Amino acid sequence: MEAVRAELARLEQVFAEAIQRRDQEMLESLLGVEFTLTSASTGVVPRAAWLQSALSAYVVEWFELERVDVDLYGHVAVVNARYSQRAVWEGEPLAYTFLITDVWVSRDASWQLVARHSSPLA
Repeated sequence: MEAVRAELARLEQVFAEAIQRRDQEMLESLLGVEFTLTSASTGVVPRAAWLQSALSAYVVEWFELERVDVDLYGHVAVVNARYSQRAVWEGEPLAYTFLITDVWVSRDASWQLVARHSSPLA
C-alpha cells in the first residue's frame, strides 16, 4: 500500500509538471475521459475545455505541492494536497495557494485522474 501511495504522490508531481510544461501528450495520458475540474471561480469544467485552457491560457511560472495525503479505496484513490503557484491565467496574474482534492482510478495497470476540486485559500 505504501508503494501505491508513493506512486500517486509522484503522479501528482508529474501532473503539475506536465501542466507547467504544457505537455499535451502527458496530460492526455493522465486524464480519464470523464475528467472534470470543479472550482468556485470556474464552476465545473469538462476535460476538453480544461485541456484547451491548460495548453493555451494558463502559464505556470512556479509551483509547489505540499502535504500530499493519499487515501486508497480499492482501485480508487483520493488525494488531498496544498498547491501553491505563481501563474498567469488569460493574461491575469494568479498567485494563490489552493487546497486540491483529486480522484484517481486504476485502469489497465495505470492511474488516471478523473476529478479535481480546487479551492483557493484566503
